[in-house]
Amino acid sequence: MGPENEISVVNNQEHYCKYKMVKNKKILILGSAGQLGKEFVKVLAEQDYEYIAPSEDESSITNFEQINTLIDETEPDIVINCAAYNAVDQAEIDPDLAYLVNGEAVEIPSWMSAVERFLKDRQKAG
Repeated sequence: MGPENEISVVNNQEHYCKYKMVKNKKILILGSAGQLGKEFVKVLAEQDYEYIAPSEDESSITNFEQINTLIDETEPDIVINCAAYNAVDQAEIDPDLAYLVNGEAVEIPSWMSAVERFLKDRQKAG
């Protein structure tokens, strides 16, 4: 374990973290109502991070225009996509929707803008 590692306590358990998030960054969590999203919200709230956790009505992963607008308006530094289509039986019936959610949605252009802003800020600070 090197000096870059840090111990975090989540759910009363210690975890060694190789990477630490900067607390002065705004985090947008998409899919915050799902199982993974709820855990991110819980941990970020416990650790006192600034985060935005919009409802599915406010951030439908299949509505690219809505997601672009949300990202433009909130200007997050970090976007965590927890949205997923995980109804396996239904995915066999509607594979296009499953691909849209789990495949195409990760290519939303404004997400890349948030990533680029984060990397530029990191380079300036480095």
